Amino acid sequence: MAPWKEPAGGTAALIARIETRVNMKLANKQRQAVVMALNSRVCVISGGPGVGKTATTNVILAAMREMGLNVAVAAPTGKAAQRASEATGQPASTIHRLLGLKGGDSKELQQVQADALLIDEMSMVDVPLMRN
Repeated sequence: MAPWKEPAGGTAALIARIETRVNMKLANKQRQAVVMALNSRVCVISGGPGVGKTATTNVILAAMREMGLNVAVAAPTGKAAQRASEATGQPASTIHRLLGLKGGDSKELQQVQADALLIDEMSMVDVPLMRN
């Protein structure tokens, strides 16, 4: 079950519109990743350097924005958040800031005000932080 409504004309048409708009053609695996991200509650995109993770992520973000979704971008460190912001062209914050965590205090988490959450450099996130 998709976490949001099917885009007008379907997912394939949405991806094609974005490819045209940004003048790029996704590889089959990239297209599959976009479809999975748009039709799943959780999606992990991984791969080595230069395989197209950033391009794929940018298409996912563009698709979600076109669908009217508010997407929060976060990363585990300030440096990673800065790189995520530069790569996506969208403001990004640390996960701690997004959740309102201060020091070791995890009692009063703030609600994330977004329809979807993109976390860059997820492999750097530790278990206690993910629990939050």
